[in-house]
Amino acid sequence: MFRGFGKGWRVASIGGVPIFLDPSWLWFALPLTYSFYSRFSHAPGLSGPGVAGYAVLGAALFLGSVLVHELAHAGVARAMGIPVAGITLLFWGGATDVRAERRGPGAEFLVAAAGPASSLLLGLLLRASGREVGFSNVALAELLLDVGWVNLVLAVLNALPGLPLDGGRALRAGVWKATGSRRRATEVAGWIGIAVGVALGALGAYVTATDRNLGRGLWLIFIAMFLVQGARAMREHETLRESLAEGRARDAMGPPPAAVEAGASLSEALDGHLRGHERTAFPVAEGGRVVGVLTYEAARRVGMRDPLRPVRDAMLPLNDTVTIGSEEPLDAAMDRLAGGTSLLVMQNGVVAGRLSAGTVSRWATARERRVGVPPDQGVGGRG
Repeated sequence: MFRGFGKGWRVASIGGVPIFLDPSWLWFALPLTYSFYSRFSHAPGLSGPGVAGYAVLGAALFLGSVLVHELAHAGVARAMGIPVAGITLLFWGGATDVRAERRGPGAEFLVAAAGPASSLLLGLLLRASGREVGFSNVALAELLLDVGWVNLVLAVLNALPGLPLDGGRALRAGVWKATGSRRRATEVAGWIGIAVGVALGALGAYVTATDRNLGRGLWLIFIAMFLVQGARAMREHETLRESLAEGRARDAMGPPPAAVEAGASLSEALDGHLRGHERTAFPVAEGGRVVGVLTYEAARRVGMRDPLRPVRDAMLPLNDTVTIGSEEPLDAAMDRLAGGTSLLVMQNGVVAGRLSAGTVSRWATARERRVGVPPDQGVGGRG
């Protein structure tokens, strides 16, 4: 699946794409390894170390399969020139942080379809490898066949036509292309996602009640809850996106933060500005004009070695990573604010204000109230 989620520990980088492990991943990796251990504990010819080795190999193959699925999303996106912020492995799978839909329905379809396609191909490859191994190594053959089967199941599950699954994103892209309306496409794919979730939940309850397989039934119910909540969240996000598209950065910005003098020491900047405002970017002034931006991380990186060095030695240039134009639409701005940092709003080369997720949220709330007020009451309502 793709879309951004909270990041965890950075463990690697593949092709320039950072790989993160969410803390919840451990809650899945450990039971998964134990399940493989139980699976092979009675295999003929395997001792304790051998069983443990197969358990670790099975878990590694499964988790590697999830990573391959996410790398397929990232690879197609990168090939189309779409930035990929990273891949996060979570306890229920993975997530690729890529905004393919901003390139239109065609890009979203291709990036979405890459995931299930990779799982399908990998599943077929593992199954073929397991059959090839055959009786020469029964335990390895069973392991490859099992992980291959899981990949085939994941391919089918992710291809289901409902948000937030990959199949739902592909469906949204198709409806979007046919109707020209991204919001209508999100509504259609969202409602189908809710319907698929309800169906899976009912199946989970049936499996639990009839087969007495509590684990499988609860897993289906969990997936159902994820689908229903995810589909509702994406429908709400699309409504918010349309609302934000009508605003500009200047409409939602707050007062600009106080400027830091370029000649001040980093220790002074920490005490007077940065402490307690770790997510804020402060303009750096020299000779009455803004020459850069100072963030807590940039100051800490340089100040750890020498806290008396001047601010100008740690400041960042005025570029698109820390600033935003006053006329930029708010829906595009929200993607850049997802990490929790703030942006300096630039207007005619001057810092006009500060934009954060909080200021945008307050603007959206105020706009919703204004839109909801009957025309004869005006913005202020009745006295």
